[in-house]
Amino acid sequence: MKPSEIVDRLFEADKSIRYVAVVGPAPNYELLESRMREGVKSLTEEKTDRDFVGIIPLVMLGASERLEKDLGEVILCTMRYEKATLAFFRLKEYIVTYPRTRRVRPSHSSTHQE
Repeated sequence: MKPSEIVDRLFEADKSIRYVAVVGPAPNYELLESRMREGVKSLTEEKTDRDFVGIIPLVMLGASERLEKDLGEVILCTMRYEKATLAFFRLKEYIVTYPRTRRVRPSHSSTHQE
């Protein structure tokens, strides 16, 4: 599957996904596709997005891979912020990252989000 097809499928699958980036495998983690959902304003500057996507696979997945011998292959890494949850997962040829907008749960105060 091409990087652009991965982006299209994720946008179709989940309306809360704001942005998708697809990078190549280690050691270079080359940015292959980077796209914001049409009509959605980024929570960060474009340069910040690109810089982050350029280093995060090495930091998050690189560190997580150290436990693979004992725990098995890394499937998904996530980071939760107040405004978004970032997810990183590995496909055979690519690493995909995307932030999802966090929603406030109706039954809780505004400080409790999912």
